Amino acid sequence: MEKIRDFLMKTPQYEDITQFIDSKRHAKSVYETTMEAGLLLALMTHHRTSKPQILVASNLYQAQLMYDKLSVTSLAPHVVFFPQDEFIAGEMLVASKELMLERIHAIQTMLDDAQVVIITNLPGLLKPQLPPNRWKTAKISLNTEIEIFRDYLNEQLIDLGYNREYTVEKSGDFSIRGGIVDIFPGGEPHPYRFDFFGDQIDTIKTFDVESQRSIEVVESVDIHPMSDFFFTIADIQKIKTMIKLKMSELTFSESAMKQIQTDMQCLENRQELERLNRYLSLMVDETWTIMDYLNDPDIMFFDYRRILSQYEILIQDQQSWEAHVGDYNKIGFVFFKQLEDISGHRLTYLEYLHASPIRDEAHIMLHSEAPMKYNGDLSLFIQDMKFLPKEQTT
Repeated sequence: MEKIRDFLMKTPQYEDITQFIDSKRHAKSVYETTMEAGLLLALMTHHRTSKPQILVASNLYQAQLMYDKLSVTSLAPHVVFFPQDEFIAGEMLVASKELMLERIHAIQTMLDDAQVVIITNLPGLLKPQLPPNRWKTAKISLNTEIEIFRDYLNEQLIDLGYNREYTVEKSGDFSIRGGIVDIFPGGEPHPYRFDFFGDQIDTIKTFDVESQRSIEVVESVDIHPMSDFFFTIADIQKIKTMIKLKMSELTFSESAMKQIQTDMQCLENRQELERLNRYLSLMVDETWTIMDYLNDPDIMFFDYRRILSQYEILIQDQQSWEAHVGDYNKIGFVFFKQLEDISGHRLTYLEYLHASPIRDEAHIMLHSEAPMKYNGDLSLFIQDMKFLPKEQTT
């Protein structure tokens, strides 16, 4: 992609593109373009501004394609994937732990990298998140030089979404047996065993789950959250207080009361957190999204007409859910920020297959065609090369 950029720098159109990038307008449109051309524009913008970017795809599959393409460019060190389950998937199905860990990694990168490039889908852009200051303190750093009470460590691990088991078997498990503490952090290939002498960590080793044999001695390890919705006992108490206030003001049916009681039990046991993050709005005083994690980001919508269609589906899904659950929704859940309320950022709308911009603002036509894919078939490539003029082949 960098070679294409270098080629464009030698063409008359390059000046038009750079003027478009440098425009101070807060809303701009690119039409009659493709994903590849849009990613090239994102790369050029990043090289000129060094500002953080959020690239929004119309669905999760397209977001994955965009991430794969940018991961082999010079932007690779800054590119992270923030995949969010769709509303219905988060409500009715078991959420993907892999997507959860990917989001956690992305959030940690957002807080550390001032030039981060985030690839996400529409729900990922709009879904409420914990305040950034919570993430900055959501880490347990353990090494062989510190002292820590095991009961305190137990509480910290539970607050970060870990499950206490007799023995660890999978990511997110931990166990405490006398002076031995085993923790299987999210995103790690093996669990860690901490051998305590009194309240001090004596040794730290990775080990094999099946054989229980040690693999490697390490000096330190950082334990990060297992969920992007983590909380303390005090947070649960605040949620309960807010619910009592709602119940004093509104009337709830017996089924809604039963559902709320079940939710509270699940929260206390740290179960079904992907479903129950709807209670986030009762736990924090201010709603955040990933847009608020970054300092003055550029936001680019890829295939904006399709994104608008997906937004309508998102709204319809929520309305259907609200009709199904009845007065349970009186709690006042906030599922996503309204697309119409996004402001204060530089927004670029990319249009595929349309000969005019959807919005009336600064715009540019970036005509391109999707690249030919041979999928490893060398004979097709050779056949196409035969039709090129000799001066275009090397």
